[in-house]
Amino acid sequence: NLGYEHLDYDAANIPQYDDLDRKLMYVEPVISGDTVLYRNLTGYGEAYSGWRFRLNTRIPIKAGDDMEDYWNTYADFREYVPLGSRSLLAFRQWGAWSEGDDPRYFGIGGAGSIRGYDYNRLVGSRVAMASMELRFPVLDQIRFPGNISFYGFRGKFFVDTAAVWDQGDDFDWDFDDPDTPDREGTLYASFGWGVNFWFIGVEWHLEWARQTDFRSTNNDWYYEWSIRRSF
Repeated sequence: NLGYEHLDYDAANIPQYDDLDRKLMYVEPVISGDTVLYRNLTGYGEAYSGWRFRLNTRIPIKAGDDMEDYWNTYADFREYVPLGSRSLLAFRQWGAWSEGDDPRYFGIGGAGSIRGYDYNRLVGSRVAMASMELRFPVLDQIRFPGNISFYGFRGKFFVDTAAVWDQGDDFDWDFDDPDTPDREGTLYASFGWGVNFWFIGVEWHLEWARQTDFRSTNNDWYYEWSIRRSF
């Protein structure tokens, strides 16, 4: 792949680096594999068993003085383990690494990454995440007059973990304390539960999460709703 990216950290809601503006032209080799099987319980394909991975690196092309010169590497691995005919365990491991004099910064937190933290709250030039979800059926369909339907209700329990640090940092291999959150250079974790369903052709998620260090937990539940496909 040949590509171009223009990163405005202020527009991306990453306040720690809101004065940065980056431009990068790159060539991107990709390695991927996929053995995932799908089922059609909601009218849309839903991953049920197997695994998939993708590994790609963005190699910079110095096409002008205003172009940045840093390497970005991304890795994404997912696996699905069926538990009976309609329940499953879903796993995802994802990471991003930026290397160079002025590396790219990645923001994670919130729906689709580590739940229980504000959107893009955790920022670094190296990030890694791992999520595990137990997914199970709740209701197949709720119908209302006027051909209005909510369908494919699925419950889930989840655990999310993440590592966030910067190039040159000494990494602290300890989980963030939920009572003094958001210290840099540590591991982060959360757990929670939620439900997702389909309405007007898109997948809706309602989720509740708490921060934890696996010794204690934050007393506050963090609620979030989002529209996205399940990983």
